[in-house]
Amino acid sequence: MLLNYKPIKHNIFGAHLLIEHLVLEVFCKANKSSYKSKLNSELKILIDKNKWFDQSIKKIYVICRDLSSDEKNALKTAFITNNKIKDLCANPTLKISLDTLNEELLDEVIPFFKELYKRFLTWVDVKNKYGSKKEYYDDLIKYNNLKFCPCCGYGQIKTIYDKGHSAFDHYLPLKYYPFSVVNFNNLIPLCTVCNSDYKGETDILNGNKKVFYPLTNDIQDINVSIDFDKGILPKLIIKTEEKADKLKEKDITVNFDKSGEEVLSWNSIFNIKGRYFGEVGTNRVSWLNDVRSAYRKPRILTYNDAFDEIIEDDSNKYLGFLKSPYLKKMKSFSFLVQAMDEVSGDYIM
Repeated sequence: MLLNYKPIKHNIFGAHLLIEHLVLEVFCKANKSSYKSKLNSELKILIDKNKWFDQSIKKIYVICRDLSSDEKNALKTAFITNNKIKDLCANPTLKISLDTLNEELLDEVIPFFKELYKRFLTWVDVKNKYGSKKEYYDDLIKYNNLKFCPCCGYGQIKTIYDKGHSAFDHYLPLKYYPFSVVNFNNLIPLCTVCNSDYKGETDILNGNKKVFYPLTNDIQDINVSIDFDKGILPKLIIKTEEKADKLKEKDITVNFDKSGEEVLSWNSIFNIKGRYFGEVGTNRVSWLNDVRSAYRKPRILTYNDAFDEIIEDDSNKYLGFLKSPYLKKMKSFSFLVQAMDEVSGDYIM
C-alpha cells in the first residue's frame, strides 16, 4: 500500500462478535438440543425478526449436529484462524483452505455468509447497537484525513459529505474467506479501480507471499522515484500519441524506496507500476507546462527555480507523489534546463 489506514475504535467491530458466537457456540457445539437454546439474546431477537436468518441457521445447525468432533474442530479452527487478518497478511501459510471442511457444510455455509453480508449490517437492531457502515467509513476517513485511495494514492474515494461511501473491499475475498464476512479488520475502503478492476476476487494470499495489512499504526509510506534515459526526452517534451512514437512502459522506470514481499505483492495484485507509468505518460507534457508557467512569474529568474517551485508546491497535490519525482528527473538533465532558459519557454528546443 502506498499509505495505510490507521485503525480506529468503533462499535461496528462488535458485529463480528455476534457471528463469532453463532459459529463457535452454536454451530461448533451443535447437538440434540435445539439451536435456539444456544443462541444469545441478541441473536434470538434477530431470528425472531428475520425469517431468512432463522431458517438458514436452523439448516446449518442440522448439518453441524451430524458432524464428527474432528469436523467441528476443523470448522472452529478455520473460523478463528481465517479471521486473524493481520497475522495472515504477515504469514499467509497460516490460512486454512475451505477444502478442509465438510463438503455438505460448505454448500450451505458459503452462500449463507455471502447473503449475510448483504443483509446483516442493514438490520435496524444491528445498526442501532453497532452503527452503520457509513458512520464507520466517515470516522475512518476523518481520522486518517485521506482524500484519495491509500492503495494507489490517486483513485477517488468518497468524502464524508457524499451521500454514500466508497465500497468496502473484502481484503481477503469473501469467496475464499467467508467467515470474515463482517469482520471490519478485513473490510477496507478502496477506490473502484483498485477494488473492482484489479483485485476483484483474487486470493491475495495465494502463493504464500506476504501482503501489506491496510489497517495498522505502523507507518508504511512508500516513496516513488521515476527514471528514464535522455534518449526519450523528445517523447516527453512534445506530446505525441502516434503509434510509432507512443511511450512504452520500458521507457520509464518506476521505483519504490522500499522492497520485500509486501511491495512485490502490492505491485502484482494492483498493477501499480503499470498504472503509475500510465499516469506519468498521460500527464508528462502538462506537468512540464506547469514549470513553464512558473517560470513566467516575475520572481522566478531561471528554469532551475521554476522546477524547484513546482516540485515543492505540488508534492502533496493530486498525483504529486508522481509529478514531483518525474520533474526531479527532468531537472537532472542540466542541458535540458539550460536549453529551456535559452529559449525562454518556447516549445521548440
